[in-house]
Amino acid sequence: SRYASSRADRLDWEHKHYQIKYFNEWSENIFSDLTFYRSDFTRKWDKLNGFVNTGIDLREVYFNPVGQNEDFLAVLKGQKDSSPSEKLRFGINDRDYISQGVSLETRFSKVSRSYSNHLDLGLLFHNDEIERSHLLQDADMIGGQISKDTSFVDQDNSNIDSTDAFRLFL
Repeated sequence: SRYASSRADRLDWEHKHYQIKYFNEWSENIFSDLTFYRSDFTRKWDKLNGFVNTGIDLREVYFNPVGQNEDFLAVLKGQKDSSPSEKLRFGINDRDYISQGVSLETRFSKVSRSYSNHLDLGLLFHNDEIERSHLLQDADMIGGQISKDTSFVDQDNSNIDSTDAFRLFL
């Protein structure tokens, strides 16, 4: 069974994929595929980061539970209420990913009894984007239950990145 301090750790995610495809036969020898696509992926990970007092190493508390570490481990297990110096810190890591684009591929074919030739021509435009949000939330352990503060501390490293790609092939 999990410790009281990590019982609420959650990794929630959702994925959606959309695709619209169009095929056309222009003539007996020319075919085209046009595809629009988009994928959305969202995940939120709430987890125990440790104690607000950053001088306390969780691994050391778990693997060497003697002296002061014994009290910290009792807080983590929910066996002891936290004091102000034993306040817990949770990390909330949100990610939103978008992957989208459009692709056009055309095949030109010439087939006879003695030979067959195919020429494929295509282009692709693709975009990826990610939005990252890193928040911290402090909490107390009270009666074996986590009591989270209502305010969040922004780690100031939330950001948005994106990239575009273009491909032409013959």
